[in-house]
Amino acid sequence: MKKGKILGFHMLRDLNWPFGQGFHAWGSFLVKLVVLFVVLVCLSPIFIIMALSRLRKADWNPVSRYHKQKRRERLEQVGKEWEEGRNARNQRRIFPNILEGRERQNGLSWNGEVDKQDKNLLYQLPREVRDMIWKEATGEYLAHFTWLEACRRFDVSRCKGENGNCIGSACHGVRKGKGAKDMWGNVDLLSYLLVCRKMYEETLLIIYRENYFQFRSVVHILRFSPTIPLQQMFIIQKAQWEQFSRSQPWDASPDENSLMYRTFHDARAWTMNAIV
Repeated sequence: MKKGKILGFHMLRDLNWPFGQGFHAWGSFLVKLVVLFVVLVCLSPIFIIMALSRLRKADWNPVSRYHKQKRRERLEQVGKEWEEGRNARNQRRIFPNILEGRERQNGLSWNGEVDKQDKNLLYQLPREVRDMIWKEATGEYLAHFTWLEACRRFDVSRCKGENGNCIGSACHGVRKGKGAKDMWGNVDLLSYLLVCRKMYEETLLIIYRENYFQFRSVVHILRFSPTIPLQQMFIIQKAQWEQFSRSQPWDASPDENSLMYRTFHDARAWTMNAIV
């Protein structure tokens, strides 16, 4: 708009006004006047559109302007709180910043400064008693790993039979969504590793060594291996995978005279390492 005003001002100033001159000067003056009029007509839609756009965006309601101002202030406050929270989380992250890339994946433990939590009542118990507690809370589960192709991730559920055996048809009844409570509580097994460094060190071996990992096939084991640190893959000693039929042990065959069932095989750690 400013440019158009300056252009029109200069054209008016540069006009050779015919006053005091002869009749012959009016011809060129009229030509310049027509050119100036055409230029102004061409530029006027732009000015009109800009003016209408400004009027359309203008908020003439004082109450609405007040609420918009308060909303902007709240968003600024939330942004500041989120930034402060992110900085605080980065300062107490489980894996330090120095463990990056493959080093972070292979970082089974970190030798930095650790709070021993000697004043915690739980850690005042003897280590043998704590190991019994950890084994009861986090061990001897059968973890079902089902690959969801649409989501490109594993769906994990658990049950607790005897010697790694599934509890049967009741297993489907206890499978809940993430965070939902089942008959063993609502705490994910991996959540114990996120409480503190001391609990991480004491429960890590139990979670990966004392539990049974059940997969649909060997291919799913290969999909599972990149999702955990390499050292933890070596800790796993009890794994099962499907070999033949795709039905459950409690499903009857079409003739209802026999049961169709999966055949699972246990694999020791060295077998898992060979597969990986």
